[in-house]
This record gives sequence, C-alpha cells and structure tokens, in this order.
Amino acid sequence: MSSWRRLHATARTARGLFASARPARGPEPSGRSLTTGSPLRNDFFKDLETQLAAMRQKASDALPGSSWTPLEVNPDLPPERADIVIVGGGVVGWSIAYWLKQKERVRDGVKVIVVEKDLTYSQASTVLSAGGIRQQFSLPENIHLSLASAEFMRNINEHLGVLNEDPVDLQFNQSGYLFLASEKSAHIMEENYSTQRSAGAKVSLLSPAQLKHKFPWINTAGVGLASYGLENEGWFDPWTLLNAFRRKAVSMGVIQCRGEVTDFKCITSRVMSPGGDEMDLRRIKSVKVQMPNSLEFQPVECAIVVNAAGAASARLAEKLGIGFGHKGSAAGVPLPVEPRKRSVIHWRSLNNRL
Repeated sequence: MSSWRRLHATARTARGLFASARPARGPEPSGRSLTTGSPLRNDFFKDLETQLAAMRQKASDALPGSSWTPLEVNPDLPPERADIVIVGGGVVGWSIAYWLKQKERVRDGVKVIVVEKDLTYSQASTVLSAGGIRQQFSLPENIHLSLASAEFMRNINEHLGVLNEDPVDLQFNQSGYLFLASEKSAHIMEENYSTQRSAGAKVSLLSPAQLKHKFPWINTAGVGLASYGLENEGWFDPWTLLNAFRRKAVSMGVIQCRGEVTDFKCITSRVMSPGGDEMDLRRIKSVKVQMPNSLEFQPVECAIVVNAAGAASARLAEKLGIGFGHKGSAAGVPLPVEPRKRSVIHWRSLNNRL
C-alpha cells in the first residue's frame, strides 16, 4: 500500500511539472522552438519504472518460490490465434507439426501450435515404449508405412538436421523380430509372409530345425513355423526421435505451448445432407488451453484441431461430445482408443541376444 501511495504522489508531482513546463500561448520569437518538457517526462518514467520494480520485488518476496507477479503477463501463454492446434506433443504430434511445415508452400504460411500438458513426458507413450520398428504386419498399409519410416530414419539428418546443431543419433540397433507360430496357426503366418514379401519387406520363414540351428538357445517344442525379419527391423531411442522432431519443427516456426486443452468452443450451422435431410454441422472455433498449476487459461481461435493425445485421445474426443450423439450417427460412435497396460521384458541369453 505504501508503494501505491508513493506512486500516486509521484504521478501528482509529475502532473504539476508537466503543467509548469507548458509554453505560454502566443507567437514564439523566430529561431526558437517550443519546449516539450522531455527531460521532465524522462525523469517521471524513470521514477515510475523504479517504483514498479520495487513493487514486483515486494510481490515476489511475498510469494517465495514463485515468479508470479500481478504486474506481468504470463510469457508462456499461447497466441490468441492459430491456423492449426495440435493437441499432444508426443512423437506423433511433433511429426504432424513437422510435416505440416514441410508441406507449406510459403514460409510461415501456416501457424501451427503444439500443446503438451507434461513436458517431462513421464507418462507419455512415446518414451515408455521400447522404440521398436518392424515390417511383419498382416496389412499392406502398415507394411508400407513401416518401410517408409525405416527409410526416413536411415536418412534422418537429411530430414531433421538443424543448422549449427548436433546431428541426430537414434542409436538404432539392427535386430530382426522373431515370431513363432504353432502348427495350428502356421497357415496364418504363411499368408502374412506372402503379404509382407509382396510389399517389399525382407522376411524369411524358418522351420523348427532351421530355427534351432539359428538360435540354439530357443526351446522349439510346440513351434510349427517361425518368421524372422532380415532388414529394417530393430529398436532405437524414442526420446531422441521425439526431440529431433520437436527441434526441427520449432526451427521451422512451430510454437510449443505447455498446457492442457480442457474445452472447445464450437459454432453450429444447419446444412442439407446428400439425402436431403437437415442436419447440424458443428465446427470448432477455439480451444481452451489451461496453463499448468494455475487458474489462468488462454482461448486460441483456430481453423483445425488435430487430436494427437495418444492414449488420452478418446477422453479428448469426449469433450466434443463424440460418442454421446444419437445411436447410428457418427457422433454416437466413441473414438476406439483406450489406454492399456503393456510390459517390456528384457533379458540376455548366453550369446547376448535380446
């Protein structure tokens, strides 16, 4: 309170000084300029800044361990507008951000924000995963995606390298995935093998005898057939990949925001369906970004929202009412994503294979 009294007194004194510095009305003698009282104004603002600095320090002392003051705007607030808001700053979210900037035709033509609630990533699927990559899938789409990913990571510094920064080292360990099938399910493995080879994956089938020869430490009892990846399979450091995508995307102009998207503001319009029925079309107008450990939030207007929240994607979709609409409608179908516990078991055999 004393600081405010001193500030008020300073302001009243300054008003008096400004009034006394005003020039008298009437013509000025030639060769003389009107005085504006600039030195007095400079002294006033200098004194004002001193008073404000003292108040900030007093507020900081009153709140030990906090950098909050009532006189400053939170510098971590996201901008009020963006073209695209990506919810989730895992490897998927940052990969999307990178490719959006990579595909833009004009530099800074698309304003992208990535919102992540936990920058420690202590519970994120990205860093809790084993970081494995394989081509042994049953769907051609997954096989092609994995082959493209392997090629991307093989030349990762051509894509994610940043000028004057250290090169990316994913610490990739080449080691094929080994799948085992019983006599009863061996035909499914053979079908998958044909699909994988047709898509370009390097995979081999092993009989129980061939399997025992290649891996003497494996008990082949009950094994009818085995499938082993010969190329582009293994594991890498997912934390390094995440940071490589993030570093590159930020260098391209993507904005990183620590916070949590807790709500959406939508606008609804009536449209005609192709069948001639009237229906409500909802479009997201803005997202509400809640700042961490604070009551403060920032609405961000946007044109597109990307749900990259990983295992929490379904909960985010529920905030939009997805899954709660009329049965039989798209809005009535919940997003089929839910968190499940997974375990990674690591051991070493006699010949130090994983």
